[in-house]
Amino acid sequence: MDLREREDKPPGDRFGEFEVKMREAGVSEFTLRAFRHNYSQLKASDSGLIPERNIRQIPDLPRLEAITSCTTPNLELLGQTVILKLNGGLGTSMGLDRAKSLLIVRDALTFLDFTVRQVRWLRNRHAGNLRFLLMNSFSTSQETLNFLRQFPELGKPEALELMQSQVPKVDARTLGPIAWPDNPAFEWCPPGHGDIYPSLLSSGLLERLLAEGAKYLFVSNSDNLGANLDLTLLTYFASSGNDFLMEVAERTSSDRKGGHLAERDGKLLLRESAQCPKDDMPAFQDIQQHRSKPIELEVTRYVLGTIDRADRDAKIEKLNRFEDGEYLATADLPMWWSWYNWPAGWSSLNGISQVNWELTLEPEKSIELSYDWHYFWR
Repeated sequence: MDLREREDKPPGDRFGEFEVKMREAGVSEFTLRAFRHNYSQLKASDSGLIPERNIRQIPDLPRLEAITSCTTPNLELLGQTVILKLNGGLGTSMGLDRAKSLLIVRDALTFLDFTVRQVRWLRNRHAGNLRFLLMNSFSTSQETLNFLRQFPELGKPEALELMQSQVPKVDARTLGPIAWPDNPAFEWCPPGHGDIYPSLLSSGLLERLLAEGAKYLFVSNSDNLGANLDLTLLTYFASSGNDFLMEVAERTSSDRKGGHLAERDGKLLLRESAQCPKDDMPAFQDIQQHRSKPIELEVTRYVLGTIDRADRDAKIEKLNRFEDGEYLATADLPMWWSWYNWPAGWSSLNGISQVNWELTLEPEKSIELSYDWHYFWR
C-alpha cells in the first residue's frame, strides 16, 4: 500500500482488528509480530522512502575474480547447503495470472524446468546430497506442486515446499482491514520475500534443517536463471565468518527499474524502486549512479590558438586544419570562407589545437582539468 494513496489519516489504531483476523486464520506468531511492526510504521506515516540525499555510493566491493583466484572449493559444503527459490509471486507485470516460474522461456521449457536442470547437474557433478526448496505462496503452491510431479528424482513435491505466510490487505483510506465478502481470498496477500525468515521459523523447517546438518542457504528469485550456486563462492562465504553474503553485478541498461546498493549510516542497503521518491527517480534509473567500480573517461577539448600546457599527462596536438586541402574539401564551412585570403603562416601561429585526457574516475570523486593557451591577433 502506498501512503500517497491515503485521503485522510483516521483516528485511533485498528491493529486489533487485524490481530483478530490473523489469529482466526491461523497466522503464526512470527508473522503477526512482523505485521505489527509494519503497521506501526504505517500509522506513524513512515513511507519507507529512502531519498537520494540520505545515501551515498558504496566503496569498492570484493570482486569475484579475486575471490576465485585464492579460494579452493570445498565439496563437503554441498551437503550442508540448501538451494531455496523464491516462488511466491505471480507474473502480473507480464500479463500473467500464474506463477512466474512457470513462464515458458525457451524451447517449451519454463524457468522452473531450467532450475531443476541446474539442481540435477550440481547433484550429478558433485555426487552430493544438495537440498532444494521452493518458497511458495497460496497463489502459486498448487500449480507449482503439480508441475514438480514430473520430476520424481527430486522427491515428493510437498517436501520441497516452504509455504510462506499471508497477511491481510490494508485499506488505503481507513487503514483498516479490507472486506471482500464475495471472495474472501482477495482480502489477503503474500507479505513479500522478507517473509522467508518468519516462514522458516513458524513452519519448523529451520529446526529440521539444522538437525539434518544444514548450515548454508542459497536464496534467489525463481525467474533468475543467472543465480547459480557457485561452490567457490560458497567456500569463501563459509570461511568468512559472516552471517550474510550478497552476490551482485553491475547494472546495465536493462536494470534501470531494478534496485541498487547504497550506503547509509555506515551500513549497506538495497534500495528498490518502491523506496525511491518520485523526484529522485531520474537518479535512481541512472545506471552510472551508485557504482562501486571506477569508470574510464576520455575528454577532448578544441581551442582556436595554441595550447601551451595541459595537466594530468594530457596529449596536445596542433591540427592546422586550415592548410589541409582534404579537410577543407569536406568541412562544413560558411560560404564566405573562401572569399577571405588568410595571411600566410596564419595556421602555424594560431590554427586549431586539441588536448585529450584519458582518465579514471573513482566513485563519488571529481576531477578538475586545466590547460594554458595563447592566440596571436593584429
